[in-house]
Amino acid sequence: MHTETILVILLSIGFIILLALAVIVLVTVLKIVRSLQRMTERAEVASQNMAEVMKTVGKQLAPGVLAGLVGAILRKLRRRRSGAD
Repeated sequence: MHTETILVILLSIGFIILLALAVIVLVTVLKIVRSLQRMTERAEVASQNMAEVMKTVGKQLAPGVLAGLVGAILRKLRRRRSGAD
């Protein structure tokens, strides 16, 4: 009987150690998941801000770019006309 009691105590200690390890691993995994979630939220905010900046810059640059393209086309047409005459 004495040996059985010792075995039960050893098994109980082993299970307690495994339970403690499982809790530690679970807490670590939860911390990592929360950290990743915060990082993805920050990345989403940053990408939204960049999209807004690009949209604003695009709106401000579009008239100038369009005018430059039209000017280049008109210069090309004038060169062709002056070369044909």
